[in-house]
Amino acid sequence: NLNSGFLFNDGKLKRLSKIMPGFKFILKHILSKAEHWCENHVERDALFKWGIEVVYVTPSYFGDINLPISYEWSKNPKVYISCSGERQKEYGWEVIERIAPKLPQIDFFLYGVDWVTKHKNVHVRGRIPIEQMNAETRTMQCSLRLNEFDGFSELIAKAILRGQYCISKILYPFIPTYNTEEELIEYLSSLTITYQPNHKARDFYRHIINKFPWNNVT
Repeated sequence: NLNSGFLFNDGKLKRLSKIMPGFKFILKHILSKAEHWCENHVERDALFKWGIEVVYVTPSYFGDINLPISYEWSKNPKVYISCSGERQKEYGWEVIERIAPKLPQIDFFLYGVDWVTKHKNVHVRGRIPIEQMNAETRTMQCSLRLNEFDGFSELIAKAILRGQYCISKILYPFIPTYNTEEELIEYLSSLTITYQPNHKARDFYRHIINKFPWNNVT
């Protein structure tokens, strides 16, 4: 939106934005004078490149940060991933198709949209009520967030707060990331010998999620 000079979120009225001469420069000037908060270093660096200098990073989550630990070890781990809209490539579903046959001991569950898979260990759940998805994923072992540009996903937050594990393409403290699919396969393989809940990450994020200065005002 910033690069395109859109006046409204997601560019829903981008035609109106584009017919306003110089809007991008006006917007940049206004935003450069403000204090900004984002959820990770990828968003922060994007704002830096746009000329915005005062940027702070704090992950946010609008759900219950006191979710009970539900992680239990399994010799056949279940891993879940979700997608918004018809953006399967952006969300890494093609990656799942490539790595699934190399990880027959792991079942992958895909939520949010339809997908045609060739593998028996890839289960396409599609779009279902959020309550049902929460119930299904609560007993799984790991979530995946493979987007290269993203905020602090609810999928990551829920997994960590449940004591589960998470692998993210974007680097976060106490959350593994990867550069190659071989590294991703190695992390996923280690789930078969990961016997304890992810207490370290859970304790860390319960103390930093939503730590915005305005939340400290009483």
